[in-house]
Amino acid sequence: MVLGRRVAFGEAGKLYTVDANGNDRRWIGDGPSGVEIPRWAPNGTEIGLNSGSVHVVELAGPVLRQILGLVSASIFDWSPDGRLIAGVKTWMIGGEPWDPIYAADIWIAPSDGREVSYRLTDREGAWLPSALAWSPDGRTLAVADAGDLWAVNVRTGAVTNLTNTPAIAESSPIWSPDGRLLAFARRSGDGTPPQVWLRPALSRGATGWPLNVTGVPSSWH
Repeated sequence: MVLGRRVAFGEAGKLYTVDANGNDRRWIGDGPSGVEIPRWAPNGTEIGLNSGSVHVVELAGPVLRQILGLVSASIFDWSPDGRLIAGVKTWMIGGEPWDPIYAADIWIAPSDGREVSYRLTDREGAWLPSALAWSPDGRTLAVADAGDLWAVNVRTGAVTNLTNTPAIAESSPIWSPDGRLLAFARRSGDGTPPQVWLRPALSRGATGWPLNVTGVPSSWH
């Protein structure tokens, strides 16, 4: 992910940053269980990452701290002011060790690592979100689950299915910087690769238009 002129990335369980021109590669540290989906904090002084659960690296140290309120979470995003992190926590609710049944919900915790958090949604057993993105105004989480895009009210936890398109799979929502649009990956049922589409952020149904490119959006600047 790019913030200004530097890119954060994981390689072989280690966290690095590099200039956007490919120069000045710097090793930042190792994750306890690898490094996945590193995300810059809004202030540019920290990087969040998945390493078995959500951790944050303070670049000045560097110092690695676990977000204790999001133990077992892997999918996450920063609030626009950087004070909070939303994460998807999963836990086993049934089945067998070789065939477990999982539940998942969205929790919010302070980014300083204190062992506190609160459960935002209450859909245990009803979904397994695969991605989430916090809106620029801080009011809404865009969530991907089961081939649909959802909106979660950060204040109330209310969940709304935005797309509800059984024949089309939408995933990987990303907010435009002004919060008016969502970029997302759209895949039809004919086996073709996903296409990048845009849609009015909180519109309902199969709305939007293609960018005529194949792939999955990851950031918008």
